[in-house]
Amino acid sequence: MCPTGAIYLKNGKLLVEVKKCVACYACVITCPEKAITIEWFDGRLEEVEVEDNI
Repeated sequence: MCPTGAIYLKNGKLLVEVKKCVACYACVITCPEKAITIEWFDGRLEEVEVEDNI
């Protein structure tokens, strides 16, 4: 499914090694359940709320 081998199985779960992903969308296109989506983080952080009871 993934030409770069970015998707792998660990402890019964499929995981993605982000550094190997080249955003070809082969996994998104071929997933029969349409369970895979790709969302990218552009590296910018915006203001977020955090709880101060840590």
